Amino acid sequence: MRPLRYILSALIGVLIAFGVLVPAASILAPAVGRQVFAIRGQSMSPAIPMGAAIVVVERPVSELRVGDIVTWRAANGAYVTHRVLQVVEEGGQLFVQTQGDANDSPDPSAVPADAIVGVVDAWVPAAGYALIMMSTPTGLVSWLSFGLALLATDALLAGMKASAADAPPARQSARSDRFARLESLWRRMRRPKGTGWPIHFVGITVQGDDLSPLEDMARCAKGDHSRCATEVQPRADAIVQRDGAGARK
Repeated sequence: MRPLRYILSALIGVLIAFGVLVPAASILAPAVGRQVFAIRGQSMSPAIPMGAAIVVVERPVSELRVGDIVTWRAANGAYVTHRVLQVVEEGGQLFVQTQGDANDSPDPSAVPADAIVGVVDAWVPAAGYALIMMSTPTGLVSWLSFGLALLATDALLAGMKASAADAPPARQSARSDRFARLESLWRRMRRPKGTGWPIHFVGITVQGDDLSPLEDMARCAKGDHSRCATEVQPRADAIVQRDGAGARK
């Protein structure tokens, strides 16, 4: 049960981190000259896998170098992240030729300078999925439902653990009795039949399997008879003759 709770705690932590920190970063990033985008395709694999969240920092097109990964806005409003092949100047205006690492050919047309958003400065794997989900009502509800299910499961396991710890004394006593009987049976199996621990008590020998005899009987067996004469009657019901198997004679 404990390993399962560790796994649940880790999942809850990841859920909170991705569900809170990633959307918060995308909102606060523009304040420091950065933007956060989610990679929805595989054109930049393996350099940037699908589902990653990228951090884009603004940089003048004149400072771009071949090999930089840039994000630009297409005519249809979609954002594309590809690698720079070359920077060219046509008619006094700068253009950037790009290509995805996983694509066989460059992009159909060069990207004008004013369409470039910036250069990819960092990326976090799988964080883009959280960003995509948090941007839609359906995804937000699904994310919250999954989180509540994890919390409910963790609470259920915690309740089961508490119930086991607070088991009734009678049940715990029954377990102890069973263990004691098993221990006694094991000791009898280990000892040859017919053997025992003879204890002399006022001239009577007790031959049995009891490993914890009465204290006065133990003292008597060691030669201390100071209390034997005075406690014969109170202990008379405990003075019996047993064989090695524990049966009364």
